[in-house]
Amino acid sequence: YIDLKTNAKNINLENLFKIVSSVTKILNIENPLNEISATGLLNADFTLNSDFKKLKSKGKAEITNAVISHKQLPYPVTDINGNINFNNNNIVIEQASAYINKTPLKIEGNINENLDVNLKAHSDNLDLKTIISAFYNPNKLPFNIVSGNINFLSEIKGNLGKEPKSDSSVHINNLEIIVVDRGSEDNTISYAKKRSEERRVGK
Repeated sequence: YIDLKTNAKNINLENLFKIVSSVTKILNIENPLNEISATGLLNADFTLNSDFKKLKSKGKAEITNAVISHKQLPYPVTDINGNINFNNNNIVIEQASAYINKTPLKIEGNINENLDVNLKAHSDNLDLKTIISAFYNPNKLPFNIVSGNINFLSEIKGNLGKEPKSDSSVHINNLEIIVVDRGSEDNTISYAKKRSEERRVGK
């Protein structure tokens, strides 16, 4: 059973993360947030109750100009802004967006009173080189990305009381890579190719 009431005005996310980190250290609890730093403001005034069959909620929450960085990722997630409406026993993401190295990402959707969920994250023309660099060290990959962009859509639908279904599609356009033998002394280039392809995964 969830019984949550939150009233926070102009909470600095940096200070909030520091407080959570300090408490977990005192209690000797492993905290994944130790690898993450954040800035920005949180305003929240909402109540949320659920027995995992029905949802009761009202109020709203807003994140403004947030930035989240991870020690193992070269690029932070910037310009995080979002409005979440909890009124009328619905959770509605009205506006939520962020940027990864100036590449936009948008999230939208809702959870209704019966815990039916319909969430969607999408982005167009994501720079492939930027995305790969955000998760991997480019100098350790067996190839160099010359160009390419990604259009992706990820959706979650179903009921939270059961197992929601997820479905994602990724379309890669104008891909050009140079495969490199990094083990050789002269860093030999093996070959280059261009292609467009689509990958779809679902559950």
